[in-house]
Amino acid sequence: MKNFVFSSNKIKKFFNKKRIFILSISSLTIFLIIFFISSIYGSLCKIWPQNIRSIIAMNRLAISIYKNPVCRDVCFYQQLGYKQEITANIDNKKVYEKLKNTIFNQEENLGWRLESIKVIEESLDKNIYLEDFLNDTQFYIDNENIDEDLEIKQALIFSFYNYLESDSYLKILKNNISENILDGNNKIKSINFLSSLGTNLSGYYLDLLIKENNQKIIGTILKSLGGDIGRFDLDHGKVLPVLENIFLNVNSGFENRRLVIFILSDFIMEDDNQEVLMFLDGLYQNENTDEFSKFLIADTLNRQSSRDYDFPDISDEEWEEYYL
Repeated sequence: MKNFVFSSNKIKKFFNKKRIFILSISSLTIFLIIFFISSIYGSLCKIWPQNIRSIIAMNRLAISIYKNPVCRDVCFYQQLGYKQEITANIDNKKVYEKLKNTIFNQEENLGWRLESIKVIEESLDKNIYLEDFLNDTQFYIDNENIDEDLEIKQALIFSFYNYLESDSYLKILKNNISENILDGNNKIKSINFLSSLGTNLSGYYLDLLIKENNQKIIGTILKSLGGDIGRFDLDHGKVLPVLENIFLNVNSGFENRRLVIFILSDFIMEDDNQEVLMFLDGLYQNENTDEFSKFLIADTLNRQSSRDYDFPDISDEEWEEYYL
């Protein structure tokens, strides 16, 4: 009997020790998992060396961009912190290669690729691999189909405009826009891209306006013309008939007519041009001019001429509908 009790106690002690061992191992495993997750996805990532922190930051930034295409408030500052972590170690080859491969990989998320371009742009003075990147970028722009990967190529040219030879690309792009080789959305994106470069393309935009029939694209061209550095050097004898055709076109909406008025107002403010004043007066008197456009024209003329122009009577409800 004593032997049986002794054996039972030994068995209990054995299983107690085994249970304690299993619990210890389980606790340690859980702790290590939590520690690992926290070190990768939480604030504990600071324990890692700089190059590993940068890789972790890249993964976090990519995930954040996937999940938050429109990023504001807390998300914005999180992404800013990730980018600072990456740029701090941009001279690490693994970090640089991962960014470069992301940019030139068409299978990657577009937002993440565009953000990778910005990261490299923001670290130009620290990037010892810049020459390599610019060589690859130049090759990519010159040797791929111009219509393929349009947004990435244009983002690269915009970000590294002073470092790249882009004249041939821009020449082909302008021709593709003029000849309607690009589809509507890519045409709009490309016109906006050309406008963002800040070069004098006012004559080119005027030629586009003469050919274009799509009202949405016309609006995009008008915005580009209205902000072009060379717009004041255009011959008014060529500009005014084009703007008049757009303004009086029965298919033109309020937005495009408003843009025409703003461009004309800009011309007047630049040199108090009487020819443009008379032209606006003609649009004001035209029976086909809608009440909203007439109101905007009257506002411009009353500020720029000695004559007093009457404002059309438009209710608040009508204005609300106009701005919808």
